[in-house]
Amino acid sequence: MTEAISYEVPWAVNRKCCRHIYSNFRGQFSGIMLRQLFWQAARSYSERLFKESMARIKELKPAAHEWL
Repeated sequence: MTEAISYEVPWAVNRKCCRHIYSNFRGQFSGIMLRQLFWQAARSYSERLFKESMARIKELKPAAHEWL
């Protein structure tokens, strides 16, 4: 589907919904800390904050970081 949209409307922006990503993520990786770090990364307003959040996820659960 996204390939078809990219082909037909190449100027369209393709975004992912964090709620849907998190819904799939928590199916494999549960826990309060992972939830907090996921949303901290998703709401980051700078690249530095995003990378810090992702680094903490990697420290806590490398498989979760790889999944994301």
